[in-house]
Amino acid sequence: MNDCKDCIYVDTLAKRVSELEKDVDNIRADIIDMKQTNAKFEEKFDRIFEAINDIRKAVGKIADKIDDIEKRPANNWDKVITALISGAVAFLVSNVLGR
Repeated sequence: MNDCKDCIYVDTLAKRVSELEKDVDNIRADIIDMKQTNAKFEEKFDRIFEAINDIRKAVGKIADKIDDIEKRPANNWDKVITALISGAVAFLVSNVLGR
C-alpha cells in the first residue's frame, strides 16, 4: 500500500514536470518572439531617427533660405541708395564741369 501512494505521488510529479517542461518551451518561444519583435522595433526606431535627422537638416536649409530672402530687401535698398548717390554725384559733376 505504501508503494501505491508512492506510485501515485511519482505519477503526479511526472505529470507536473511534463507540464512545467511544456511551460518552459512556451516561455522560450515567447522570448524568441519578443527578441524578434524587439529587433524589428530597433530597426524602425533607427529609420525614424534617420528621418528626423534628415528633416532637421532640411529645416536648417529652409531657415538659411528664409534668411537670404529676408535680407534681399535690405540688399536691394543698398543698391538703390548706391544708384541714387551715384546719380547725384554724376549730376553734380556734370553740372560743375558743365559750367
